[in-house]
Amino acid sequence: MIKESDIQKAAAILTGGKEPLAYDLKQDGSLVVVASNGMKFIFPPERVQSVLEASKIIKKPSAKPKSKKATSSTSKKGPGRPPRASSKPHEPKKS
Repeated sequence: MIKESDIQKAAAILTGGKEPLAYDLKQDGSLVVVASNGMKFIFPPERVQSVLEASKIIKKPSAKPKSKKATSSTSKKGPGRPPRASSKPHEPKKS
């Protein structure tokens, strides 16, 4: 669970580093902040989550380890990237 002080820190980060006048974490995870200059901001849940993770207020959810597939030594690669075009200038077609 996120502490009230953590939400306040995230609100400050999102609005430029100064302590906000007010903030409210909504049920859907979005954050409404009234910045120190009086402007109101609404941040989507994804943005709030990324700030909390980036500032290490909360930990990222651990990803499940990927299962290792058996690979042969002669694995085939896909077609890959097409070759680059030549550096010669393009000449228009003659009609």
